[in-house]
Amino acid sequence: MAPSMASQQDAKLDVSHGEFAETMQVSSEADKGIWQLLKENPRVILITFLANCGSFLFGYDVLVQGAVTALPAFV
Repeated sequence: MAPSMASQQDAKLDVSHGEFAETMQVSSEADKGIWQLLKENPRVILITFLANCGSFLFGYDVLVQGAVTALPAFV
């Protein structure tokens, strides 16, 4: 067997091993509940809270601008 063929087969073995390890990690996360996962990842709560605050403020800003431009004194 040529050296390049051996290295390609080794690479194939490494890929299949990596896929197996990823499958094991996903299955172990599937066994946990939502609250346990959130406790392990508090950064997720912070990022989602900030994203929701940004969307809320954008919507509020659009509402206020629409109300101000509809005032008779503005026209």
